[in-house]
Amino acid sequence: MSELIEFYHGWMIELLAADQQYRFICRSPMGERFSDEGLYPNESLAFQKALKLVDHFLACALLRSALRESYEAGRLPMEDWLPLAQSLESASRGQYSYS
Repeated sequence: MSELIEFYHGWMIELLAADQQYRFICRSPMGERFSDEGLYPNESLAFQKALKLVDHFLACALLRSALRESYEAGRLPMEDWLPLAQSLESASRGQYSYS
């Protein structure tokens, strides 16, 4: 059962209580679910971790967008753009579970 639902930069953050600990689930505007599967001693810490997840994901998305713009403008060759974009994609999703 949800303890708290909050919105942040278009993402829904849901805090869930479990045995006097809290975990979070973040849902992107596209409906993807992300969590770090951690359990936290209070709502505040779980919420801070959720905000950090959203900020991390958004920062990676902005960097991917800037890289793509540079590639499309001819300022970045494909052999440089592709591994950088793949690395950012992995960084934004790799440390979190998602569905």
